[in-house]
Amino acid sequence: MTVLEAFRNRALWVPERENPIYRVEYISDGHSGRVIISVEAPETAKEELQKQWEAFAQDKRVPEACIREIICIGNKYENYK
Repeated sequence: MTVLEAFRNRALWVPERENPIYRVEYISDGHSGRVIISVEAPETAKEELQKQWEAFAQDKRVPEACIREIICIGNKYENYK
C-alpha cells in the first residue's frame, strides 16, 4: 500500500505537537525493512511523509506501494521506540 492508502485505511494517530515521527514498515522482494521518518507539522504530515517515502523508495530502489504499516511513534521531543 502507499502512504496515502495507509492514511485512508488506518486511523493513524497524529500528535497535536510538532515534529511527529513515523515508523514505516515495508516488504520488498520478500524482505522486510523499516525506516524512521520525521515530519515538521501534523497538519501536513501525510504530504511530508509521502514526499520523504518517495525519496527513500527511489534511493533504495523499493516499490512505493510496498508499505506494510505506518505507525506514529512519538515526536522529536519525546522518547520513542
